[in-house]
Amino acid sequence: MSLTKKELYEQKYFKKHSNIDILKEFLNKAGKFSDELKKEEHFEELLKIVKSKKSLKNEQVQEVYAQIWNIPYISLGTLEYSDSEIELMKKFDTNFIREHEFLLAVEGVKTRAYSTRPLSDTTKEILSSALAIHLDYFIILSESFEENFNRYLNQIQLTKGIAEQLAEISSDGQTSEISDLKNENNPIVKFVNTLLYDSLRKGASDIHIEMYHSGLKTKYRIDGVLIEELSNIEPFYHKMIISRIKILGNLNIAEQRLPQDGRFMQNIEGRAVDFRISIIPTNYGESAVIRILDKKTSKLTLELLGASKREKEILINNGKLPHGVVLVTGPTGSGKTTTLYSLISEIKKKEEKLITIEDPVEYELDDVVQIPVNEKTGLTFAKGLRAVLRQDPDRIMVGEIRDRETAEIAIQAALTGHLVFTTLHANSSIEVIGRLINLGVDPYQFSTALNLIISQRLMRVYCHHCGGSGCSKCEYTGFKGRKAVFELLEFDSELKELIIMGKSPIAIRELAIKNGMKSIDENARERVLNKETSIEEFERVIGKWN
Repeated sequence: MSLTKKELYEQKYFKKHSNIDILKEFLNKAGKFSDELKKEEHFEELLKIVKSKKSLKNEQVQEVYAQIWNIPYISLGTLEYSDSEIELMKKFDTNFIREHEFLLAVEGVKTRAYSTRPLSDTTKEILSSALAIHLDYFIILSESFEENFNRYLNQIQLTKGIAEQLAEISSDGQTSEISDLKNENNPIVKFVNTLLYDSLRKGASDIHIEMYHSGLKTKYRIDGVLIEELSNIEPFYHKMIISRIKILGNLNIAEQRLPQDGRFMQNIEGRAVDFRISIIPTNYGESAVIRILDKKTSKLTLELLGASKREKEILINNGKLPHGVVLVTGPTGSGKTTTLYSLISEIKKKEEKLITIEDPVEYELDDVVQIPVNEKTGLTFAKGLRAVLRQDPDRIMVGEIRDRETAEIAIQAALTGHLVFTTLHANSSIEVIGRLINLGVDPYQFSTALNLIISQRLMRVYCHHCGGSGCSKCEYTGFKGRKAVFELLEFDSELKELIIMGKSPIAIRELAIKNGMKSIDENARERVLNKETSIEEFERVIGKWN
């Protein structure tokens, strides 16, 4: 009885070996008979046999494939397509990309082509001719291709181009036909959707929609800086765009003379994203700002935030104390809440109850009870905090101290055996003391309760792809992401005594520095000297560089 072709190959190459041995033997044969194996009838048959070994991991199979063809194999994660990468991919029909299973990405100054199998010379010539750039080729898993190709399809479908959508609005010409602002096929609705998706993809914290004499402008706040996206959009569309935003936030479309605030939630790429709306009347019509609150569950750590080893030790030591107050201060948008979340993520224990009261809940944490403030229904910070104390908590996070009542309840909680995390708006750690006194809080009580005041700012850091020179990954700004710079003021008995005696902020600061506190200016300067950021960024965030 004659053997089948597959059985002959099995007998020839895979005689009673372990899976690892099979791979090794396959590679050895590949090296010895590379020309023969590259013939389709031989290589494809061998590859099928390897893939049929179910106990082998896909990565191992694909590595074999890559080594035979002398192409680097890479474990590809999730791609975040920049605008320029989208433009590269759009040079090829999606069916062509699907057929040949390749993806394009820019890494620094190089452009990479990722594919599930070696591309033919003809396909390479098509890519080179269309792109007119050198490509570095890599082998990836089929699963990686599927995931990232689907992300590409979703992105071009959801953000098919704001300019094209504006052209669609312009070509319509009939106000009556685009007045149904609840219809998802309406060009105005699609335009607003594009702003939401595009801003989230680019990592914006806010969308600004502003009306001027020349027309409408849209801007994104990315890493703390406003970047203009579109300008001089016809004023004709302004009211409809604002009306669509009002519909999303359940606001009054007819009211155009008073400020309005609202919020809405959308599921984007499988995760819930909250948007908060603020609309105000201006000279040329209403202006809108949409705050993006992405509750993504990415790991929050003090290292990722930018804390040094010494700073992390101080933060964690104070976060583990049985009672007292850990307070973060800084201007709006300086990352105060993110710092508290990062600290809580590092110190929380399942055997302890931690309750937060926030406006709004910005991140979702396991084993943490989170309460959103709702002032319309009467649930203020103060009222919520009183209720929280009846829930037998070990640790409490109060999103913000806004008034005397909230401050006094938080301090009483700290003095009666709870550890309280909270934030307060002030320009420095020392100024917190003056702010609490101005709120009418007793200096003896708050000085007794305070364990640590964290003053912080967020500074942009150089893009690691281009080193600050500017590339598609950083929108050609030279910066990508931000790191926190801290000033950590720990309270000892000597410092508390100065506060109770009513000494000046200068005297308190001098003692704190004498006791080892590094100022925020000093820490920020180190970032510049370590070539993490620029002098210009220092001056934008901290002040004049002397």
